[in-house]
Parts: sequence; C-alpha cells; structure tokens
Amino acid sequence: MQRAVCFDLGGTLIHRERARDMCMHWERHGVRIEAGKAEAAVYRSDCFFMEHCSNLWRQGGRAFHHHYWSRVHTELGLAAPGVAACSSWGGPWQHYGDALGTLHRLRDAGYVLALLSNWDATATEVLTATGLTQWFDVIGISAELGREKPDPKAFLWIADALNLPPDQITHIGDNAWDDALGAHMAGMRAVLVHRHPEWQAAPTLPEDVPVVSDLGTAIPYLLHPVSRVLAGRR
Repeated sequence: MQRAVCFDLGGTLIHRERARDMCMHWERHGVRIEAGKAEAAVYRSDCFFMEHCSNLWRQGGRAFHHHYWSRVHTELGLAAPGVAACSSWGGPWQHYGDALGTLHRLRDAGYVLALLSNWDATATEVLTATGLTQWFDVIGISAELGREKPDPKAFLWIADALNLPPDQITHIGDNAWDDALGAHMAGMRAVLVHRHPEWQAAPTLPEDVPVVSDLGTAIPYLLHPVSRVLAGRR
C-alpha cells in the first residue's frame, strides 16, 4: 500500500518559458522561429543533458549555458548568441497546468506529500515564490542534504523523515536517471513523467517503472499495483 508521494521539482511541478524567450530574442533580430520547433529543441536538449551531461546540468553556470544553448541552436540551424543573452531566458518559475490539481487530489485522498530536488540554495526562494512549500510535509534539497539524486541515500532520507519504509513511497520525477532509477534503487516505487513522447522517445526503464505523459496519469499507479494498471492497458 502506498502511503506517501515524493515529487521532483523542476521539470515535474514547475518550469520556465525558455523556448518562448529564445523565440522573442530572435524575433527582435528579424528571425522567426516556429514555437513548436523551439519547444521541441529545448525539450530534446533537456533530455540529452539529463542523461549525458548531468554534472553540467546540475552546476549550471556559463559552461552549461554555452553547451546547452549551442545544442539547441544547432538543431534549429542557428548560431547561439552569447551566454550573457541566453542565460537569462526563462523568466520566473511557474506551475505546470497539472501540478496543483494533482497535489489537491493526492492530499484529499490522504497521501502524505514530500519533495526531493537536486537544487542549490535558491530552492527555498523558488518554493516560496511558487506557493508550493505549504503542500509538503517533508522537503529535501540536495544543497542542504549534502547528497543528491540518484544517490539512494537521498531517497532514504525522505523515507526516514516520513517514518515510512521506502516501498510505501512513490517518487515522481522527469529525470529517468536521477528520479526513476534513483528511487528504484532505493526501494521506492517510481514513475517517470515524460511529457512529450512525440518529441523524444522515452528511455528504457525497468518494467515496473511506468512512463506517463502528465501528472494526472500517474495517479492510477498509486492506487493499484503497477502490474494491474499495465495489464488494464493491453
């Protein structure tokens, strides 16, 4: 029986409008980029960096923005502008459209909610600005814990803080390596949110780690064993 749900933060509950800002930048320079193509290029770059450049992904900074935006622009057939321009793209963090509704449903259903994120010291500010702090009984931030996903110890810290065995906790995140495999190794049930399968094929994961396209679709995996849900879709 699942008693708690642990969420990742960025890319799962909140996001920034980076593709939009990129399009606006180029429009000011007389170049029009189709919004869908820009969003797809950003999404594919996210997936690439989560899998292949996790250290750069987590550290951010000039090196990350240089390599990240160079990859996005190469796909679009453009030369990336300087880091000073593209590092500011994104604006404030905002909820995905399914985030608050999912948190409401889970809280009303009696689940305990937790958050585990690889984030720097600005996490508290981001959680406050997005109004998410109030939703979670336990919050684990890598900069404060001194360990980060996919280290199983980060997930086990959540289990200890909730006073629950790992197998009674489901972790939901958008990173196949940090979230899904990390939680799986720690003995938690894991669900991967892969929002745009039309833009990027989902990574191969263990059979008992389902891949969903939105947070609402993850809820049946909390109510029933994974095998029963999968069987119902055949």
